[in-house]
Amino acid sequence: MTGLRRAEFATATKVSERQIDYWTRAGHIKVDNDRPGHGNPRNYPDTEIDVVRIVGALSAAGMTNIAIAFGLARRLADGQPVPIANGLWLIHEPQNGET
Repeated sequence: MTGLRRAEFATATKVSERQIDYWTRAGHIKVDNDRPGHGNPRNYPDTEIDVVRIVGALSAAGMTNIAIAFGLARRLADGQPVPIANGLWLIHEPQNGET
């Protein structure tokens, strides 16, 4: 798998390239080839698209702890419901062609 370059990944996730770069450097987004230094473009695996879309939605909804948002997003992208309160569950239902 060759993955997506940052611009393609940003378009697919609807998150800015700058935000993707920050989250990648912080270790939240997995990359196919994380070689240090300039001139080594990162390739983002397709599996990270849903995760980043969900984090973007959680962030837009007011979630400020991004580390927790990524943990929740990974579970939701794997199809696992996440309990958020007694008897209240968060689920991910793909919309408009999302996987």
